[in-house]
Amino acid sequence: MATVRASVFVFVALCICCLKLEGNLDASWISGWCDVAKFPPYSDNEYMAMKLIGILRDNTSMNHYNQYSDLIWYNEYHIYGRAACNGKISRGDCSACLQKATESLTSGDCMYSVGAQVKLKDCRMRYEPKYFEDE
Repeated sequence: MATVRASVFVFVALCICCLKLEGNLDASWISGWCDVAKFPPYSDNEYMAMKLIGILRDNTSMNHYNQYSDLIWYNEYHIYGRAACNGKISRGDCSACLQKATESLTSGDCMYSVGAQVKLKDCRMRYEPKYFEDE
């Protein structure tokens, strides 16, 4: 009986330690850029960029914290994107970080940009109308 209690205690202690090792979200700004070329507001291309950003935001935390996606609009417009999170944060923190990245990419100087990137401490997101390889 003492062996079972000791085993349960060790198991619980290890679980608690593992939970403590999971990092806290740090969504502080590192860098970013926005293409000076802009989509016309409410255009099909702007719609596709916003759709891609939403896909990256919503799916990255459930895809091993790393998501590449692309969309094609009637074989006329192709847009590529990537989002990634620090693997030491929780899924919820990954989603929260990517929400902050999304807000940066869809407002201010980046609004309607043909391409943009934001790097926060625990996540990053990028989209462009040309294929790219990211670090």
